[in-house]
Amino acid sequence: MDTKKLVRGPESNLGSALRVRRDLAQAIRNVVLTNAALAPDKFELLLDLFRADRHLGFPFVDDEGFVTLRALGLSLGRSQSHISRQVQDLKLKGWVEVDEVKKGEAHHGNSLRAHLSNEGKRIMEPVWAQLQVLGSMAFDQTSSSDRQTHFEVNQSIRQKLRSIYRIDGNEKSTHPLDNILSINKLCNEIMPAMRRFVLAGKPLGLEEADILVDLYGAWRLHWPDPRADREGFVGFDGLLLSLVHTQTASRVLLSRRIREMEEQGRVSIRKSKEDQKYLGRNDGVRITAQGETEIIPIWEKYKALASKLLEGVSSVDREIHLSVNEAVLQRLRPAWTSLI
Repeated sequence: MDTKKLVRGPESNLGSALRVRRDLAQAIRNVVLTNAALAPDKFELLLDLFRADRHLGFPFVDDEGFVTLRALGLSLGRSQSHISRQVQDLKLKGWVEVDEVKKGEAHHGNSLRAHLSNEGKRIMEPVWAQLQVLGSMAFDQTSSSDRQTHFEVNQSIRQKLRSIYRIDGNEKSTHPLDNILSINKLCNEIMPAMRRFVLAGKPLGLEEADILVDLYGAWRLHWPDPRADREGFVGFDGLLLSLVHTQTASRVLLSRRIREMEEQGRVSIRKSKEDQKYLGRNDGVRITAQGETEIIPIWEKYKALASKLLEGVSSVDREIHLSVNEAVLQRLRPAWTSLI
């Protein structure tokens, strides 16, 4: 669930971080990974191994320079079977070397460990350099003291989310890239909490809740992003840009999802052309009374989670954290989005 500029409670801090992560992902795909031939999910795993090799925080290498797959799973917030499949794919490419700790348990997370091969390091060196450039660009207009506060708030939230594990990074941010990494990790780590606490026992998945929260906020809370018209309808393209948990940016797939939600009675659609197959920029979407009934308790639980995660953070530091995120969004958001 995203939060918007008019809301200044703790939920606004979480929402702004999720929005930054959304636009960072696009910048990483379009700029950092352009010449690297890396899929985003493989990139995150290789990045963890690269940082481990440089002793830059969790996951940590052992005495022989390897990282266990269990540690990679904890760091990336993914199942160990998923991590194992990715590592084996990267091994076939020659980018990762794998070692078995316990014979006969090759698919168990604790029995396998991995590190970057020399070829993997060669692939990641320019990617790391591009990430540093992106970090410097994103925080170019942020003072060092505000950037440090931003980093510390991110790490404070992460510590509450991962209290039984050590979190990565130093106590101080030495480069804007530290802030970017802390945002990415925070957003990865908040997903399990969202599913366990906010959506537990509810009939909605994360993506459906994302859509309904944005429609509810636009109409009932008067959010400026996305913006609703007088009748409560949000333009389809504006909704597409505002979502933070809907993993597909495809108009076609989002259109299908919204049509399904219309059939379920959760949203209504205003089409510019009745016979068109997919929704487009001239179409609008509005939450229904049923949709509101379902999303309001979820929104309240989300606010309660945000309050818990920001507990102990001063209002001054929360405001700095939020303002820095908003400034970074302005630096990252592509110019073409202002035309939609």
